[in-house]
Amino acid sequence: MRSREDEVRATVSKEEAIRRIEKLGGVYDSTNIGFDVYDQLLVCEAIAESTPIIPPPIKDVTTTVENVVAYEDGNDGYKQQVSFELTANKLEAISKLKKLTYRTPPPEIASLLETIFEGCDTYTGWWLSVAQQWNPRAISRVLVQLTKLHSGGWRTFKNPGAYFTSLIKHRKKRRRPRISMMAVNNTKQNI
Repeated sequence: MRSREDEVRATVSKEEAIRRIEKLGGVYDSTNIGFDVYDQLLVCEAIAESTPIIPPPIKDVTTTVENVVAYEDGNDGYKQQVSFELTANKLEAISKLKKLTYRTPPPEIASLLETIFEGCDTYTGWWLSVAQQWNPRAISRVLVQLTKLHSGGWRTFKNPGAYFTSLIKHRKKRRRPRISMMAVNNTKQNI
């Protein structure tokens, strides 16, 4: 087996050796006759192998950059501020809502919805009208869908009450009790 010196002298030209010396950060000295280009290349390689690699300094994260522009729309690394948090109180209200039946009075459902969506800008009595129009099962299904979107990170909500309303409007409304013909006739006679 040949030594590294014999291999370099046999395979590398003088111009290639000078290029490699400069690439390794050395300077070729043509005035030294006893120390030719191949010896200088071998020394530069040995120094490069034995010198520890120092990683670049870590940038300070707390420094601010004045000319950076971050857009909220688009697929970039910017995370929008989330105003909807599922606290323990809200999760408890969601679990209570799941246990309710169609016989539950709408004011009770409305109070749970107000607990879940507290802090959202809604009209006074809005959650009562939602409770009157949709049964607890439909409401809880929309809440489960909303919770999955939020906890999975697929959707961030600036106004979760408005998004809940847009989702539930596509659901089937509560059945209205049918008025029998006998009740209609009784009211006509009383008038």
